[in-house]
Amino acid sequence: MKLKCILLVIILFALIPHTFAIDTADWEDVTVNKVTFKIPEKFSNGTLNKDNTGYTHGEPFDFLIFSLVKNDNLKSMYGYSYNSKHLNDSEETEIAGHHAVVLYQYNDYYNYDFLEVFFATGKKIFRIQYNSDNVTDELKEIIKSTPKSEMTKETFLNKLDNAQRDYSQESYQKNLEVDLEDSYHTDNNHHKRQYFYYIGSKGPGVGMSYRW
Repeated sequence: MKLKCILLVIILFALIPHTFAIDTADWEDVTVNKVTFKIPEKFSNGTLNKDNTGYTHGEPFDFLIFSLVKNDNLKSMYGYSYNSKHLNDSEETEIAGHHAVVLYQYNDYYNYDFLEVFFATGKKIFRIQYNSDNVTDELKEIIKSTPKSEMTKETFLNKLDNAQRDYSQESYQKNLEVDLEDSYHTDNNHHKRQYFYYIGSKGPGVGMSYRW
């Protein structure tokens, strides 16, 4: 009977999921735009850019941190990534008390999975690129090492949504301008027709003008 109880305890223990704390004692500090991150030693000795808004490691990059200090930065990075043909999935989540959106990507040139985490810390939004197909405990610890977000979840998500919308709109306009430039020609009366793009009360549209 006693043996059966011991076996039952062992089985129950094996079935219960266990989380083990990651030892961060040897991790190093890197400060990007006045926010300090604790990072594993394997990602140390990376490069900070001139204005201290980005940190990169590896060639090709296996770890990146960027501070998206301007709307243009957020638009170009989040908008581009969200609209990438290599985007496999996206997830809105909370990571160690930080509002976050995770984009799961695939690098077809080097043939590996990676993810991008856009998250709020303090009053800022950061982007981390990390080579994995899931949010690991290691990545959680990196994000956990930064100050808690001072943004509401709604404000954070609105900023990302606006960035994605603006990027899509600009991309549409640029693609349309290229297509319309190809359509520029001289008609039978030697009048030059020029198409142009506009945004009206009912949304985007295309107009046409003549030049002699």
